Amino acid sequence: MKLGIIGATGKLGTLLMDEALKRHLDVTAIIRNPKKLIQAAPYIEKDILALTHEDITQFDVVISAFGAPQNDPALFDDVTDHLIDIFTNASTRLIIVGGASSLYTDETLTIQLIDTPQIPDFLKVFASPMVNALDKYRNSDINWTFFSPSLKFDAKGPFSHNIRLGQDVVLTNTQGNSILTYPDAAQLLIDEALENKYHKKRFTAVSNLNT
Repeated sequence: MKLGIIGATGKLGTLLMDEALKRHLDVTAIIRNPKKLIQAAPYIEKDILALTHEDITQFDVVISAFGAPQNDPALFDDVTDHLIDIFTNASTRLIIVGGASSLYTDETLTIQLIDTPQIPDFLKVFASPMVNALDKYRNSDINWTFFSPSLKFDAKGPFSHNIRLGQDVVLTNTQGNSILTYPDAAQLLIDEALENKYHKKRFTAVSNLNT
């Protein structure tokens, strides 16, 4: 399998590269600044909005770990539109790392987290583009999977060795917390790249931590 990782020098992207290389996958980093790439791996040096249909069709799967900068949260909207455009009429699968805000509070699937106090008003400007993105992917014809982490996406947390998966409802662990660590996310995203369990679906996960 040929795998591309957009945002491969970010915190999550670096772990995705490590996980892919640990499994001896044919992985390529898709990055703006190759000087930040710490792994010995091939790369494509391009801004995400400069990627073309031809760039992505060389891969079986592309994982987008792109995150909009704090000073331009609306950029996630532009990136979503661009990715849908270049993945149209491609067999390449796109796995998108989104946010938790579009998850529902319970199995009735009536209230999303973005409409609750769990997402403070000042964060809604960052959350709204990710909620919109899921709707856009669902209405597209591309080969997509959307990943929503838990409410707390912990960049400094450990690999838990105990991950529980779900789909559209926010999960809590045995301690009652909705938390997913980056190492856990990297493992399950590479699993999904290989196994394709959530074809044209969204999924989520929670880390069961001992502390």
